[in-house]
Amino acid sequence: NAPPAFDGQCGTILESYREHLSSPDDSWLKAHWPKIRGALDYVIKRWDADEDGLLTGPQWNTLDENLGGNSSWLGSLYIAALKAGAKMAQRMGDADAGDRYGLIARRASEHQDALLFNGEYYIQVPDPTPYRDYGPGCHIDQVLGQWWADMLDLGHIYPEAHTRSALDSVHRYNFHYDFVGITQAPRKFVHDDDAGTQMITWPRAGRPDPEHQMLYADEVMTGFEYAAAANMIARGLLEQGLRTVRAIADRYDGRLRTGLTPGDSASWGYSGNPFGDDECGKFYARSMSSWSLLLACQGFIYDGPAQVIGFRPRWQPDDHASFFTAAEGWGLFTQKRSRGVTRVTL
Repeated sequence: NAPPAFDGQCGTILESYREHLSSPDDSWLKAHWPKIRGALDYVIKRWDADEDGLLTGPQWNTLDENLGGNSSWLGSLYIAALKAGAKMAQRMGDADAGDRYGLIARRASEHQDALLFNGEYYIQVPDPTPYRDYGPGCHIDQVLGQWWADMLDLGHIYPEAHTRSALDSVHRYNFHYDFVGITQAPRKFVHDDDAGTQMITWPRAGRPDPEHQMLYADEVMTGFEYAAAANMIARGLLEQGLRTVRAIADRYDGRLRTGLTPGDSASWGYSGNPFGDDECGKFYARSMSSWSLLLACQGFIYDGPAQVIGFRPRWQPDDHASFFTAAEGWGLFTQKRSRGVTRVTL
């Protein structure tokens, strides 16, 4: 059996906060807070025992291997989980836990940024004992914690200028207009003539040897692309984010792309289904990260128990209309600007 997954553990804590925000009152959080707090305490004890915000030891993760040392990919998730934990603790009147989580989050943000930002994007600093690492590579998920933070209104994980530079680098180095001459391994989800965003590239060299590099580094998977695109849009990189998404839409327009990895069963068919983007298999859950594009384009924040709803459109802010969901309803948000007057309707 695989050990506990670091990103899964942090993700579940973040999902718990999202569930609270999507509720009409505090009832759900009150019922689950002791176990949520226990889950976050477990993360700290296992991977950050000295509470300096830097991770230690092997970190099993979504890419089905252990990562070692420190990375902004998992590190930013850790910071987001700590910030969410602090918010939940404060809501529950658990001041000691809230103060502790907030302090570790601030240390983590400062220490990780100083260690991992190379002036252009965030890297990984591996352990002396190699695991499945990416070192100085440019990782599509390198600021995944910020994606979560935007959706949950948690503020900045790292300095905003560094995060924006990192996402701009993802588009510059990992996006390809076609994959002619580019090896996709171990699985091939993109036809040579199609565009897409590769998981990891090494623009400054330093790629680990095949035995110790990340297993899916050379693949293209839509769930990761959607999250990166939403992160770009939220940073004002609208052109880069929309280009990333357009490439996905062009790949899944109904035409069959033969010769690609069909998933766990050949009977599932080949790429091209506009209702089932390729991932680890057909109709894989991660492609539902596409919903975050809506949230990013409308700049949506919501806190049901606190009765707070907000919008800051990045897409067409002068003439914007978009659908939103709330704890006990749904609706249409519009924003129109003309001659210095802004009119907003719900």
